[in-house]
Amino acid sequence: MNVDRDEPICGVRPASLKHLLRNSSFTTLQAMRLFGLNEPEISRTMLLLSAEGWIEYVATEAFIDHWRTTPQGLRLTATRLMKRFPIEEGRQVVEQVIEKARAINAIPDISHRITEIILFGSVLTGIEGEDVGDVDLVVAIAPRQLPKQEMARIKALEDDATPRGLNFLVRLGWSRCELMRQLKGVSSRISFHSDSDLSATGAPFATVFRYDIKSE
Repeated sequence: MNVDRDEPICGVRPASLKHLLRNSSFTTLQAMRLFGLNEPEISRTMLLLSAEGWIEYVATEAFIDHWRTTPQGLRLTATRLMKRFPIEEGRQVVEQVIEKARAINAIPDISHRITEIILFGSVLTGIEGEDVGDVDLVVAIAPRQLPKQEMARIKALEDDATPRGLNFLVRLGWSRCELMRQLKGVSSRISFHSDSDLSATGAPFATVFRYDIKSE
């Protein structure tokens, strides 16, 4: 779920709505104070929020309506609100990510390589002059095909650089996480997704970067 922090939801600022939905249950009076609305605007707003699936009606007690947050509303509370930006800026970010991937793959003493970067979403399908919410990427990472002794040497270096106190599984995947962290450092506009996210949406996509491990 991508939410523009400046685009109202049912006439309400997304940040204010998130604040309300963090409560599992609430009343129209609470929403009235938070949104700064009076009657009849607040009642219309609550009905619209319910119709669009953000909240659901529970009961009326002492002439006050009670509501609760829906699963869709809970997803909003966990969503980072983003400011939209020009699609041209998003495409510049993609070029910067590609350059970063090339630089990472040129480092000799790391055990993995970035093998593929796939772009999908509005940065791919939008047109010039549009605004977009984020840069949607799927990144594939694979271990290098090195002689056993050389791989052991590199893994020892990575193990020394891995923070202590992590459980075994986290330590095992730390080198991969570090590569993703470096790519993410290119821009806060980037949103990483899994292959399953891409296949589930059926969205158009394009491979913007590919690296052949066997060519090393």
